[in-house]
Amino acid sequence: MKPRFFDRNLGLTGQLETEEAQHASRVLRLSQGSEIEIIDGQGGLAMAVLIDREGRLEVRSREKFERSGFQLKVAMALTKQSDRVEWVVEKLAEIGVERFIPLISERTERSKIRIDRLERISLSALKQSRSLFMMAVEPAQSLSECLSKHPGGTFLIAHCADGAKQRLNELRAIDSGCLLIGPEGDFSPAEIAQALQLGALEIDLGARRLRTETAALYGASVLLGSRT
Repeated sequence: MKPRFFDRNLGLTGQLETEEAQHASRVLRLSQGSEIEIIDGQGGLAMAVLIDREGRLEVRSREKFERSGFQLKVAMALTKQSDRVEWVVEKLAEIGVERFIPLISERTERSKIRIDRLERISLSALKQSRSLFMMAVEPAQSLSECLSKHPGGTFLIAHCADGAKQRLNELRAIDSGCLLIGPEGDFSPAEIAQALQLGALEIDLGARRLRTETAALYGASVLLGSRT
């Protein structure tokens, strides 16, 4: 298995980005002539050979792949502890979620998060999982903004209020979706009603009361696992 590196230009500059070049030489101790793979996080894959320890390279081939299968976005309310958000971003990226949307809901205990840090975590997970597609991370936004910005696919809202709900693993007739996960205090009745007015499906995550980040990872795992 060849070492894999990230480069937005897929090697067109003939030089690995500084951080990647340092990782190649100082951590992996790759030398002249080492064969490597380069990805751009958008489906691009290139085969290359290192020319020197400074990260200069020669690209031998390039391919472009299209994302296929069930496309899932996860919109999750920010938790009070930022490390819990960072943890779930890493895991969602590893299992193949297409996009992460930090939500600021009526009962959210945090209104800000470092998006640049979440993007770095997503990039690290991209390389760890050996995927070709990097999970995008959007700026923090309200539920209203999320509902208006992502009209394609089916919204799936998980909440604890009484009402008719579908079991998550029984959903079959959707091609893409956006899983909505509320804060520890749940979505408000007004937020639930707003989502339902736009055609969202109410879903049941089971009998156990889950933490916000656990609910997001569990829900995404079930949805992706049932469609692979």
